[in-house]
Amino acid sequence: MWIYPDEVVSHALRCVLKIAILGPTFKAKTDFIVSHKALTPERRVRLIAYRMVGIQTLIVCGCALVWGLLRGWPVGYSIVLGGLCVCLPSFYVVCRVFRTTRPDAAKRIAMAFFVGEGVKLLASGLLVVIVLKTVPVVHLPFFLGFVAAIVGFWVSPLWVKLD
Repeated sequence: MWIYPDEVVSHALRCVLKIAILGPTFKAKTDFIVSHKALTPERRVRLIAYRMVGIQTLIVCGCALVWGLLRGWPVGYSIVLGGLCVCLPSFYVVCRVFRTTRPDAAKRIAMAFFVGEGVKLLASGLLVVIVLKTVPVVHLPFFLGFVAAIVGFWVSPLWVKLD
């Protein structure tokens, strides 16, 4: 089963918006978020992974909003840029690893995860260098956004419904 980019993007946007609207009650109200297609175990695993990246992005946006309102626009977009340096490679890893989720493809999934994590580390480092060299950011909030995205990925399983 293939994942089509428009389906992934639209689903990720729906999840981020519904998490933002429903907040902590999102776990209890996931029934209406699921599309009309049957949820196979493969689709359920993909959905969980995309939700985790959506929550990670939402945490960065929340930090940017709060700090941006308190300290000004340059601080807010610095946090967003720092968070995007982690969130975009995370989205790439999720797309790469969960391209195939059949049980008989365990070796391929493990290899995709290994390669994806390596590419994620390199891409994150490269994005940090590019942003710091080309965009006038406030350094401390930039790294705060970077750390918030990493911590957001660690705590996102607390908000994702696993069953």
